[in-house]
Amino acid sequence: MKGGFFIVDAKDMYIKLFNFSVNMAVWHTTHFENYFNINGKNNEGLTLHQFRIISAIFYAKMNTISQMENIFGISKSSLSITIKKLEKEGYIVKKSGVEYDGRKVFIEVTEKGIKEMREKEKMMYSLFCEFFNTLNDEKK
Repeated sequence: MKGGFFIVDAKDMYIKLFNFSVNMAVWHTTHFENYFNINGKNNEGLTLHQFRIISAIFYAKMNTISQMENIFGISKSSLSITIKKLEKEGYIVKKSGVEYDGRKVFIEVTEKGIKEMREKEKMMYSLFCEFFNTLNDEKK
């Protein structure tokens, strides 16, 4: 430690973060997808994709399709379809941006959406804790 800061090798940090990101994505998909509506056709709960969108709206305040488009790497038309379905199911509401020129549409998560998101978060946390508790000290 030098001057109160850790000296970090950028390449080493990148490799560690990249590996963590890949491993987390694999673990996330392997463990969580079984607890979400898989294809969105049976209308029982959220798909993992819908959960991620609601979480982005709620936590990251990404309340327009344009903001989400780049983050998720999904076209506006695909996002619009998902947003429309979430709105139809009562998880979100769309509001006109009256304080601007009225053309921009903002998205908010409803109480129903927040409740469903919180339930999924609790389930995900529980699954993660179960998994984490199976690791030995070296892997933790």
